[in-house]
This record gives sequence, structure tokens and C-alpha cells, in this order.
Amino acid sequence: MYDPSVLDPAVDFLADLAAGGRIAEFAIGTGRVALPLAARGLEVAGIEFSAPMIDELRRKDGGADLEIVIGDMATTRLPGEFAVVFLAYNAITCLLTQEAQLRCFENAAAHLAPGERWSWRSSSRHYAGSSPARPTSPSTSRTTTSASTSSTP
Repeated sequence: MYDPSVLDPAVDFLADLAAGGRIAEFAIGTGRVALPLAARGLEVAGIEFSAPMIDELRRKDGGADLEIVIGDMATTRLPGEFAVVFLAYNAITCLLTQEAQLRCFENAAAHLAPGERWSWRSSSRHYAGSSPARPTSPSTSRTTTSASTSSTP
């Protein structure tokens, strides 16, 4: 996932999707995707549960400039609205129940400016609620356009 042949197309896709707007990464980790986006001049913020991951991110060039909030991506809020909210690679599998995954999707929608987008990608075959008998597709990628920032219960 650090290989430029994998990372560069993902960064290109997200930068194009943002069209110059603010970007939020849920599970920002050590900045593998966020730092290349910020290096392109985009404003990037993130949520991360692990303080040691944030410490590692802060040691990298440009890492100290990113707005990062420590917390759970299913419930933690970043200030403001974003053109794009994303989860990279298998980050969604860090949430172990369908309920937590749904809260994460709702949280992503709540961060978006009206009409903007969120994206997630995973190569995992199993999500909460799936089973070996009923796996999800081997490579799942979703981009969703939000019609509003409100969510319905």
C-alpha cells in the first residue's frame, strides 16, 4: 500500500474528487495518504484512535501541519465541513460491528458540505455481519455523494 503504483492513483483520485476543497481522512494513521495530499496544497485533517500513530505522523515532513483529532472514527467530529471524507484501504475493518460501521458512515456524511462526497476502499472479503459463506466482493470501492449533511435515524 506504500508502493507508488498503488498509492499514487489513490492520491490522484482523492485530489481530483476534492477539487481544491478540504479533505478529511478517518483513521489517518501515519499519514500514508494524507501527507501526499497535503503536499499538493490541499487542506487535510484527520481522525485517529492511536496516539502512537499520530506521534509517528507528526515526525514526518508536513505532519505537524495537519489538523488531527484523537478519537473513534465512528463518533469523533472534526471542526468544519469537507469536500471529501475518506477511509483508505482496510480502515473500515477496524470497526468490528455493523453498528459501528454504520455510525462511521453516518459520521462521514455529517462531515460533508452539502452535495460533496465520501469514499472508502477495502480489499477485505469480510465485514462485520458477513461470513465465509456470504463474503463481500474481493475488492470493494465505494464513492457516495451526500445530498445533505443531515442524517436520518
